[in-house]
Amino acid sequence: RARRRADVLGRRMSKATARQTERLAALGRGGAVSYGFLNFAWYTLAVALQWRRHASPVSPEVVVLPSLVPGAAAAALGASVRKFGRVLLAAYVGSQVTKLPRIYLAMALAPWGDRLLRWTERRFGVGEKKAFAIVTGSLIAGCLGIWAALIFGNAMWLSLGSFNM
Repeated sequence: RARRRADVLGRRMSKATARQTERLAALGRGGAVSYGFLNFAWYTLAVALQWRRHASPVSPEVVVLPSLVPGAAAAALGASVRKFGRVLLAAYVGSQVTKLPRIYLAMALAPWGDRLLRWTERRFGVGEKKAFAIVTGSLIAGCLGIWAALIFGNAMWLSLGSFNM
């Protein structure tokens, strides 16, 4: 009985999300930019905040005299990538829970997204499609850059054996 209620609730949420996604799409590129910005903020902050909560799996050879152990840097990078996978999974689960509120907020912020696109067009002297590519590319590059800094910074500290970040 509880499972049936959960299934019904899940279907209702899925339909509501689909309806609101259509409304967001109708707002055009401004809506897409605002939703992209909210996703950028969510995934960047969620990963950064979760990073400290997850311990890095460290094998003993990485911590003890890493400069003398062949492959210590590669082992540290592998441990950091595995940690990133766990952290990203937690951020993804959280994003599914917050998807509908982010869609509503993106609809409210769509005029801001349009203004950002117009500003980008004027600033760089490009059309709307290129402005959209510049804005979304910047958001993606920023997010990936922060993630890379977390991964490689963590690997550096692990390979030095200083402390478990």
